[in-house]
Amino acid sequence: MGFYPDPAAWGLLRHDAVEPKLVAIVRRIGFTAHLADHDVVGREMNGWARRFTSWLDILTGQHLTPIGHRPPREYTNRTCLFMRNPDGTVASQFTPRDFEPMYKLAYGLATPDTIGTAIEWAGAGLEVELPWLLLRDARALHRVAHTRRAVLECGSAAEMANVALLKASGIDPGNATLGKTFSLLKDKLKYPLPADYRAAFLKVRNDEVHMNPGSGSISEATSARILEITTALVEDAFPLPGGKKNAW
Repeated sequence: MGFYPDPAAWGLLRHDAVEPKLVAIVRRIGFTAHLADHDVVGREMNGWARRFTSWLDILTGQHLTPIGHRPPREYTNRTCLFMRNPDGTVASQFTPRDFEPMYKLAYGLATPDTIGTAIEWAGAGLEVELPWLLLRDARALHRVAHTRRAVLECGSAAEMANVALLKASGIDPGNATLGKTFSLLKDKLKYPLPADYRAAFLKVRNDEVHMNPGSGSISEATSARILEITTALVEDAFPLPGGKKNAW
């Protein structure tokens, strides 16, 4: 910790914008340990850090793993223009730009219990199931208004969840597609799918994948609804270890 004497290098406290409480912004995490083999740190740290941040992504719903471009949100987000004057001299001028759209999603804070769980699972080598990672990426993409990409990630996550639910009930999905697995869930398994799953999710996703007429743009509300449907399927098909619940 001596390498970063400035307390702000480790993190800071700020007042929450919604609730009357202090929130810690963590920038670095330090550890102390007694090791017989120091090289174990180099061999294992990258994998541990990936698992740790991935579990925090899942448990809190925050946007920790860098998926999708997050544009700057400061007043310094400006464009510098160079203009040639009639006398041949060049002048520069900064012009402010509007912020690119950002879509909000529910998330929870990383509590001591949450951080402890993520550290424990990461240390045990426990990997996040792929459908959860796809859902995490979809949420990150939705936040930065990349709704088409978010829907495609949701389609893959939902298809994996559907296949897992069918196989767990002894139903062979065969050559599975998203539409086929939804039909099997509804007709064979009598799974309680939401009434709007076909119009709000399946048709939207298929239109984008197959570039059908009308594809090319997905609204924030449509993307958010698809995230809701996908989340319910993934939570049911791939429950978190020990019955742990995510905070979003």
